[in-house]
Amino acid sequence: IVTKKETLSLQEIEKIKKLKLKAPKQQKQIDARNYYLFSFNNAGIRITDLMLLKNSNIIDGRLHYEMGKTGHFNSIKLNTDSKAIIKEYKKRGAKPDDFLFPILDNDLNYPNALFLRKQLDTKASGINGELKELASLAKLNKRLHFHSSRHSFANIARKKKADLYAISKALGNKSLKVTEVY
Repeated sequence: IVTKKETLSLQEIEKIKKLKLKAPKQQKQIDARNYYLFSFNNAGIRITDLMLLKNSNIIDGRLHYEMGKTGHFNSIKLNTDSKAIIKEYKKRGAKPDDFLFPILDNDLNYPNALFLRKQLDTKASGINGELKELASLAKLNKRLHFHSSRHSFANIARKKKADLYAISKALGNKSLKVTEVY
């Protein structure tokens, strides 16, 4: 059984991007939107990988990271939108080992894998809740969740006639069959 993978069109991505949100009242939605768009712009980086990114993952205008799920190494040239999102969160005096986005706490020593997993799951759930609110604000008739950024990236790349192998490699999928499901 193949389940339908929720994807957004470029027009729907633009609707989310152009939503007028006001800080500090809607800061959580602003953050969720930024994380979602950063993921979409960077080959659908998974939410846990995004949360674990550090300043040191950005080198010469490229995002370098190892995918937690597959161990696949990715190096992606950052576009203007991604650079702007990073700049929005970059703190003066930030250290290379500081997290790129203010989701996990730089001062917290994540003592073991179980504790870290619980933190990642809790944060992911919160972000997905804010994305649901964004979908409502943008009047999208779709269930918006973080992983849909990955599916949307793949689907839009396919519609732009990108090579299936290139899409698969960007996603870090182990086989073309997995990519074809997207």
